[in-house]
Amino acid sequence: MDIAPAFYGVLIGKNAEAKQKLEQDTNTQIFFPRRDETGLVKIRSRTKANVRTARTRIEIAIDRSRQMQPFTHFLSIPLCQSPSAGQFKEKYEEFKKNVLEQCAEERGITNELFQQASKLHLTIGTFVLLSKSEINYVKDTLNECTKILLKQFMPTDKERFIVQVKGLEFMNDDPSFVDVLYAKLQLVDQANSNRLQTFLDRLNEELQSTGLMKQKFERLKLHITLMNSLLRRDDSGLLEAQKTSRGRVKNQERESFDAKKILRLFGQFDFGQIELNELQLNIMHQPDRQAGYYGRESKIVLKPTK
Repeated sequence: MDIAPAFYGVLIGKNAEAKQKLEQDTNTQIFFPRRDETGLVKIRSRTKANVRTARTRIEIAIDRSRQMQPFTHFLSIPLCQSPSAGQFKEKYEEFKKNVLEQCAEERGITNELFQQASKLHLTIGTFVLLSKSEINYVKDTLNECTKILLKQFMPTDKERFIVQVKGLEFMNDDPSFVDVLYAKLQLVDQANSNRLQTFLDRLNEELQSTGLMKQKFERLKLHITLMNSLLRRDDSGLLEAQKTSRGRVKNQERESFDAKKILRLFGQFDFGQIELNELQLNIMHQPDRQAGYYGRESKIVLKPTK
């Protein structure tokens, strides 16, 4: 088994107790590479059934551990990294200026809440990738399934993903205590307005099959984060605050803001249209300062394939 060394501690345990218990339960012998070596984890037994059982137990333990780790990579669609994004960027800056001028007296409204225009994006999924082989596996899967899906959902230039960004929303029930404010978007396609949603849901489904995703959803929520209370502490917009054992951000890590007036004045703000023209597998905490975006492992252009 090709296992990231970061998981060895979980699988071996203190004084090798976890490893010994697994070997006893499955009637196998499990061999890990030495500290100064790289290689595969090997499982030996007299029967294939025992090996399969041990492998399944290891995979379950790894997945459980992976879900507790902070994410290392994320899949995004950048919004302001192409030359055609100028008008959208201007509208966002106009929205920001208007909010700060007309809503500054509302609780918690400050300049720090706003995402940098160059970093506006759609998040498609998050990953915990702890070895080069895991990164390459996701890159290969992403390349292969995107190529297949584009043939179905973008067969010609007429089906390019052009979206209308208009309106605001938030996730909780009380607009006076908001942590994240989003912009809504809709594919500009009268014949099939769900084409983008279906494309991304199918892509997400294929990537979930790798077992390397941190968050798993049956249906993606398509939105653009405009304002985020975590940005007070980290201008990357990707800070993962310390979490509870259930993976939820502790309440004291955030300072909410009152969005009632923003929603009343700008609830239907029109940011215009923009083309979604690339996917990126980005690296957490590794900015691309030249582009003003996030560092990346790979990029895929969203265009019709021949």
